[in-house]
Formats: sequence, C-alpha cells, structure tokens
Amino acid sequence: MNLGAVVNADMTTVRAWLVTAVQWWVGQLRELLPERLRLGPAVPGRFVVYDSESGLNPVRKNQPDTRPLRSRARIVLAIPEHLGLIRTLPVPRIGMSDIRRMVNLELERLTPLPIEDTVVAVSSRFALEGSDAAAVRVAIVPKAIAVKALDTAAEAGLVPTAVVMSPAAGRELLDFSPGLRALGLLPARRSPAAIWWGVVGFALVLNLIVLVVRDQQSVSRLAAMVEAQQPAVSTARRLAARSRAFEANADSLAERRQSHEALATLAAVSAALPEGAWVQRYIWDGSTLRLTGYVRGAVDLPAALRRDPRVVSVRSTRPDVIAETPGGKPYDLTLTLRAAGR
Repeated sequence: MNLGAVVNADMTTVRAWLVTAVQWWVGQLRELLPERLRLGPAVPGRFVVYDSESGLNPVRKNQPDTRPLRSRARIVLAIPEHLGLIRTLPVPRIGMSDIRRMVNLELERLTPLPIEDTVVAVSSRFALEGSDAAAVRVAIVPKAIAVKALDTAAEAGLVPTAVVMSPAAGRELLDFSPGLRALGLLPARRSPAAIWWGVVGFALVLNLIVLVVRDQQSVSRLAAMVEAQQPAVSTARRLAARSRAFEANADSLAERRQSHEALATLAAVSAALPEGAWVQRYIWDGSTLRLTGYVRGAVDLPAALRRDPRVVSVRSTRPDVIAETPGGKPYDLTLTLRAAGR
C-alpha cells in the first residue's frame, strides 16, 4: 500500500481498513491476557448444550440449570466436544486474519471430513507451555450436526444468538457463528448502525428543541427588557416630538419674519425713493406694496424703484398724463416684492 492508494481510497475502503485495524488491535490486547481470562466475546442468552440423544440441556456454570426456558428466549447453543474435534495448530506471530487464512489452507490436513461439510471456529493465539512458540485451537464440527442443533432449537421455540463449542473450564469460547452466518444457517447480527443513526437523529432533534427553547427565552428576555424600558422610551419619544415641533415652529416663525418684515421693507423703499418724492399712502400686504404720493420735477420714479434688488416689478395704476399740482406730480404705484431669502 502506497500513499497514492490511501489518498485515492473511497470511504468504504477506508472503513474496511479501520475495522480491520481495530479488530487486530483488540486481538493483540486479548492475547496479552492469560488463557483462563480469555473467554471470548460476550454473547447474550443462556447456555444450552445440544446432545444428539438428550436434546437441549440448559447449563449454568457447567452445572444443569433447572430454570424453564421461555418461548422465543435468546440462547447460546453449545455443541459438546465429543460431537466434533479440536486441534492445536502452531502458528507464527501474525495477525488473526492471516491465521484464519492459514487455518483454511490447513483444513484438509486437520480433519478427515470434506471441507464443504464442516464448520470451523478458531481461538485467539496463545503461547505454548514451555515454549516461545504460539498456537491456536481449531474447533471443527460437521455441518450436519450444527444444522441439527439449530433445527432442534427452532422446534423448541428458542432463538440461538451464537453457536459455540462447549468449552472446558477456563478455556476460551470457540465460536462457530461467523462460519454459520457465512453459510446462511444463522441470522446475521443486527447492525448497530440503525441504533447509532437513531441516537444521532435523537441528538439532532434534541439540539433543535434546545435551540428553539433558548431562542424563545432570548426573545422573552428581550421583550421583558423592552417592556421595562417602555416608560423611558415613551418619554424620550415625547421629548423628541416636542423638539421637532419646536424646531418646525422656529423655522416657520423665521420664514414669516423674513417674508413679513415691515420695517425692513419700509427702510428699503425709503432708501430707493429719489430726492423730491414723498409718500402719502403706504399699503403693504407681505408680497405687494402700493405707494401713492407726489414727486417734484422730472423724476422717473418707477426706474428708481426698480434699482432695488427686492423689487420684482413696478406697475402704475394712474394715467400716464396727469396734471401737475402745486405740491408736485401725483403717482400711484404697485410694487411686487421678492420674498426674503430668494
């Protein structure tokens, strides 16, 4: 295996590598235990020993178990050693997967039965007494006996979860279940994936519920804060409204003062009137100004008034030919004034 194969491997291949590595690591740890403590993987159910003559015999701690078996009870079906055979096979210190392949190659030498008519179980590797060499125990049972044992358990309404070689005291269980499952004689173990996915789904739903509840609590706290600050906010809003109204009134008053400044208009008209003109009547309505009076001499009064930048237009409301009186020539002018600020 090179780095390119690792990088280009798909998830299925990586998962298989990880499972194999974990199995190898667990096997190495088990081999560190003494054989009397190495009793094999835990299997659910009561031990029931199958015998071709007496049928099914429940046992507990190598003693007969008189407790009745319930219908559909989960059991561990044990086949006595005298219905099969056990061989001790020296092996090198290699992994268990390699040892199982080695056992498959040695089966023809280990049993007189045809390979296709047998079911095999392999123990963990252990050290031979008085030697540094390692060995495994190989249990071989005819397939017909395993099928008969399973049929007897099914007729009794029992559910075998595993099929093992009935062990001697302190010996490791020799489990035929993998071989029987490969042959389709024993149901496959329920995959824990569904349970783990259920746990993941439950955790996801729980997290969503917690998030929703916390969000509702945050909204409730925010609403409580807003409610507590409502009097201050209302006061601030009223003050802001009053301030805006005051500013609007001030702007309106300033505009009105600019557009209705009578004294300023009077001063401007007085400055614009030429020498010799005097006013008899002054009428001002904010936008127009009417002037009536007398002017002495040849003075162009409308032209003089138009010089003022505030005067937009000058219009005479009397005939052009007016008889001059001793006080001067009368005039009646209407002035349109430009609004202040324009």
